[in-house]
Amino acid sequence: NTSLLITHTPTTPATHALTTTPGHPATPTLHLDEATTHAAITSHPTTPPATTIHPDTTAALIYTSGTTGRPKAALLTHHNLTALHTAWTHTHYTPTDHHRWLCLTSISFDVFTGDLIRALTTGGTLVLAPTGLQLDTAQWAHTLHTHHITALETAPRYIDQLTTHLTHTNTTLPHLRLLIATTDTWHTTAAHTTAQTLGPHTRLLTAYGITETTIDSTYSDLTAMPQRPQPGPTPIGAPLPNTRTYVLDAHLNLLPAGVMGELYIAGEGLARGYHHRPALTAERFIANPFDPHGGRLYRTGDRARRRPDGQLDFLGRTDHQIKLRGYRIEPAEIEHTLTTHPAITTALVTTHGQDDTR
Repeated sequence: NTSLLITHTPTTPATHALTTTPGHPATPTLHLDEATTHAAITSHPTTPPATTIHPDTTAALIYTSGTTGRPKAALLTHHNLTALHTAWTHTHYTPTDHHRWLCLTSISFDVFTGDLIRALTTGGTLVLAPTGLQLDTAQWAHTLHTHHITALETAPRYIDQLTTHLTHTNTTLPHLRLLIATTDTWHTTAAHTTAQTLGPHTRLLTAYGITETTIDSTYSDLTAMPQRPQPGPTPIGAPLPNTRTYVLDAHLNLLPAGVMGELYIAGEGLARGYHHRPALTAERFIANPFDPHGGRLYRTGDRARRRPDGQLDFLGRTDHQIKLRGYRIEPAEIEHTLTTHPAITTALVTTHGQDDTR
């Protein structure tokens, strides 16, 4: 690996240590205030280079986390990522914000792309966490403090552990301004406890999304929760800007509030489809009967119910697929593998000891 340290002169003691670590080769250093460096930079044109990139060309291939043995890659375009940036900017940021966003996921997970877009396109800083940081709650809390983290997205179970740690140690997170719970179901009692522990300076959200709709599609603001919230799971919220959601029956008819159906998503976040999977693309990305301009709907396979206020409740899957700690799992694949053993004739795989997750 090649490293390059970009700095100014004179270097600070900490910077000097980076370039003169005993037993290691010196790190190449570029001093921005040197005359030769300044001349090299100013010799380049100030106008951006011409580009032939079209908004609908592919920007990223993100493979979904299914375990069916044949992963499928969603084709995300430059326009998809721009729409994600626009939606979150309009919803959560102001021009004066300078976020330090903590990224807790693998680079291969779609949430990483969301973290990257939300941090860097708003003038913020993306802080990459070491592997397994959330498994050490004390170290995680220490990282949030020392790096002055202002925003992050993670699963509710980790938020609950962090809340317990903060309560037991009587510590606070004064820099944290935005906390997003996603991938799993979160109960209102736990969310309320977290809101009370973090304080009014931290905005608390839940979010729902999938790779095929560019990571995030809906959100719910839990900051102003009542003192005694209604028991049960928190809602997955209302659509982000540039997104539309529909709860439909088997014949693609709109269902009224309070009636369970399948969740379909439309809008600027829909991926182009699956890479080299035309049949599967046609099955999941269908014509939108509610769009006179010929748009598309994505069939999520998730069951949902719309509340009278427009918020959505997640109610599990329409098939046997489950989602555990953010990973899609096909129980039928595990059942098939189990029954290959000569002592097993029938197998049933299901979750145990927790609610359905999203």
